[in-house]
Amino acid sequence: MKRLALLMAVLGIAALCAGGCDKSAQKQNQELTQRVAELEYQLEQAEAIISTAAANAQTVAGESVYIVVQGDSLWGIAKKQLGSGARYKEILALNRHITKDTPLTIGTKLKMPPQ
Repeated sequence: MKRLALLMAVLGIAALCAGGCDKSAQKQNQELTQRVAELEYQLEQAEAIISTAAANAQTVAGESVYIVVQGDSLWGIAKKQLGSGARYKEILALNRHITKDTPLTIGTKLKMPPQ
């Protein structure tokens, strides 16, 4: 809600300036708009990190869940989470909805074998 209110405030300033503002107000409007975009990006990144951490903390019968983030590969996930990239086959065995030839999609939940 705060994000929406901040965005609406910036858009309100932009609408006011559409009718005519001095250069100082226009520059301030541009700076505010850019800052809102930067903050929204940072918030999205933080939410993704929190989501991944929460999912990775869940364990069921020795298995945990990992959520795919940008730049992930099966080999990289196996190396980072299990200590060896060669263990990617174990991840594939637990996750029949993916294949080694299909690109991973950000946000996909993967069951992970015990370390």
